[in-house]
Amino acid sequence: MAQWGRKLKGLVGLSAVGGVIGAIYGAARAAILAFTGFGWAPDIFMGMITSHAGFAALTTAGVGITLATVGSRLSLSELSPWKAALVGGVCGAAIPLGVVALTFTGVGMPGVFLAIGARYGMLGAALGGGLVAVAQRADRRALPGEESRLYLED
Repeated sequence: MAQWGRKLKGLVGLSAVGGVIGAIYGAARAAILAFTGFGWAPDIFMGMITSHAGFAALTTAGVGITLATVGSRLSLSELSPWKAALVGGVCGAAIPLGVVALTFTGVGMPGVFLAIGARYGMLGAALGGGLVAVAQRADRRALPGEESRLYLED
């Protein structure tokens, strides 16, 4: 039972980091749109922050679940950031596209699908690969004489 608690705690932490990064991305995107002449509205600004934070949290949770399921018993040093970026890109594109497919119907959907899939696919790839690279770098800074104990699944 303690094993599930540790996995859940790690997944919540990973999602929180992804949500914060997504909120920063959403705020930057809203500010760019506001300063380039698309107008300024606080509800649109907050909507972009919360939607980007939510999708990024879901994406990083999907990456964490996928890596824990597929890469069982892989140590952190054996996991490539490029593989994590690929998983992140797929999760980043699939989760928002699934939400859009379930909620939107109308004209111009192929363009919406392409834009959303590309944007969140790139964000998911950056989150997946970047978080694994940061974790590997932190793992290398372990105390001398200690063996690496970071595993995707215990």
